[in-house]
Amino acid sequence: MKNEGMQIIDLKNLNIEHTKLLNEIADSISYSFNAFITKLAIGNENNIDWWVLSLSSRNIFSSTLFINCCYIALIKRLIEDGMKIKGVVVYSKGLAKTLKIIITKNRLSIAVYYKEDFIDKLKNIFRPYYNFFCAIIHFFRLYIHAFRTRKFSRPYPSEAITLLDIFLFENSFKGNNFYDRYYCNILDFLDENERTTIYYFPTFYSTKNYYAAFRCMRVVRQNFLIKEDFLKIKDYLYALAYPLRVMNLRMNITDFNGVDISPLIKKEVYNSMSSYVSMEALLNCRVAKRMKEKGIHIRLIIDWFENQPIDRGINIGFRKFYEDTPIVGYQGFTAPKNYLHLYPTALEKNNLVIPRQIAVIGKSLIRRVKEFCPDLDVTTAPAFRSQWLWREKKIHNVYNDYNVLLALPMHVEEGNNILTLAALLLHKTELKNVKFWVKQHPANTPEQIMKYYGINWPEQFKFASGEFNEWIEEVALLISAASSVCMEALARGIPVIIIGNRSRLTFNPIPEDITIDTWRLCYTDDELFNAILFYLNRDEDTIKCHISIGDEILHDYFEPVTKESVRRFLRLQ
Repeated sequence: MKNEGMQIIDLKNLNIEHTKLLNEIADSISYSFNAFITKLAIGNENNIDWWVLSLSSRNIFSSTLFINCCYIALIKRLIEDGMKIKGVVVYSKGLAKTLKIIITKNRLSIAVYYKEDFIDKLKNIFRPYYNFFCAIIHFFRLYIHAFRTRKFSRPYPSEAITLLDIFLFENSFKGNNFYDRYYCNILDFLDENERTTIYYFPTFYSTKNYYAAFRCMRVVRQNFLIKEDFLKIKDYLYALAYPLRVMNLRMNITDFNGVDISPLIKKEVYNSMSSYVSMEALLNCRVAKRMKEKGIHIRLIIDWFENQPIDRGINIGFRKFYEDTPIVGYQGFTAPKNYLHLYPTALEKNNLVIPRQIAVIGKSLIRRVKEFCPDLDVTTAPAFRSQWLWREKKIHNVYNDYNVLLALPMHVEEGNNILTLAALLLHKTELKNVKFWVKQHPANTPEQIMKYYGINWPEQFKFASGEFNEWIEEVALLISAASSVCMEALARGIPVIIIGNRSRLTFNPIPEDITIDTWRLCYTDDELFNAILFYLNRDEDTIKCHISIGDEILHDYFEPVTKESVRRFLRLQ
C-alpha cells in the first residue's frame, strides 16, 4: 500500500520518543525564541500595552506561542530525519495554518487535521467578548465592595512604607486572621514600629467573597494597601479600552527560525486582547500614579516576581512615579527551566519593566536567573516559604515506608496528568500496602481536582489535610511536577518522582546538577511502577545517602530565614 508505514502525529498524544524530543527542542530554541520576542517588540518598546500583552510575557501558561513553536520545530525535525508522516493532528487553528504554510512551501504530502468541535469553535470566536464582559463585572465588584468596606479602613502613616506584593486566595483569611503564604512570619523579625510600616499589596486570585476579603484586610492586625482605594473611574475606563489599543499594535517580524508564524501571532493577540490580567496590570501602573498624587511615601517595594503582566504593571508604574524607590523582585520558589518568563531578558531590563534587583532563595539559583541576561543584578534572600526545612528531622518511622504523597501543582491539568498515571498502578499487588495521599495546591480545592478528573475518582486516593510541611516527613516518596515542593522534599532527604507530560512540555523544577539517584523522571506507568518500588525498598545506607545529599541541597538552594537575613532583605540594616 502506498501509505503503509506512514504515521499520524497527534500533538496531544505523542509517544515517549517524540515527547522527549519535544523537551530537547524546547531547550534548544529558548534563546532564539527570546531573540524573536525581542525583534517583535521593535517599535513598541515604550508602549505599556505591548509589555502587558501575554505574547510579550513569554509566560507559557498564558501564551501558547512558545509551545506551538516547539511543535513546529518537532514536526520539522521529524521530516528532516526522514520520518514518513501521513498527517498531523493539531488543536490550534493558528498552528494548523502555520503547518500548512510549511507543508505547501516544501511541497510535502502531509495532511493537517484540525480538531475542534462546534462548541469549542464558538468559544474561540466569542472568547474575547466573554472575557471583556467578565472583566467589567470583576472590576465593578472590586470597586463596589472596596467602597462598602471603606468605613473600616485605617489611615495610612505619614512616614515611608514598605510594600509586599502578594496574592490573596479564598482561604487567605481564617476568621479575622491573615495567613501569609509568601513572606511567612516576616513580621516576627521586626520591632513594633517597623511592623507599622509594612503593607501588603494584594492581588486577588480565585476569590469569590470580595466583601469578606476587603473587610478582613481592613480589620486584621497586619496592614494592607488596597488598590481600589486609590483608583478612579477613569483608570478603569483606561484599562477597559485596552482591547481597542491592542488591535493597533504593529508587529512586523513574523519569521521564526525560517518559518512564517503570523497565523500564530494573530491568533494569540485575538485570544488575549481582552485579558483581565493585562487590564489589571494597567491598573497596577495607575495605582502607582494615584499613590504619588496622594502623597504616599514608599521606602521599598518587594515584588513577588514571576515576570507576568501584573508584575510589569507594578514595575513600569512604580519605576516611573517612584523613580528613587528601590524595587526588589523576590522569587521565593524554585521553578522549571522552561518557565521562560521567570528569567528576564536584556530587553526587559533595558526597558525598565522588571525590578531593579532580583532576589532568589539560594545561591545556586543565581546562574539560572541570569541565563538570558548575564548582567542582571541578582542576590539571595531568605527562603520564607521553606523555613520549616531547618527544623529537626523526625525519627524515621517504618509506617512511613507505605505512604506516597502526590503533590499537585497549581495548574489542574498538570495535576490531573499526575493522578491519571498514578491511578494505572492501583491494581498492582506489589503496591497493595501503599497509601496514596493527594495534596492539592492552595489555589485549588479537592472538589475542583475531583471534578476535573472525572466520575471515576479512585477511592485509594485520599486527600491530605493540613500543610505540605506537616506531611512530607510522614511519607517515603513524593510524586509531583512543576512545583517547588519537589526541591523541598529533596532537601529533606525524601526522593522525588517527576511525572512527564505526554502532550505538552514537562515541567521539572529540579536543576540539572542534582544527582539523578535522588529523583527520577517518569513518562509511563511502567517507569513509575519501577521507580516507586526502587524508592520504597531503599536500604538504610541509601536513605542516609539521600539525607546527606539533601543537606547539600539545603545549603545550596535555600537561604536560611534569620533576623539578620530578613532585615538585610528589607534593607533595615
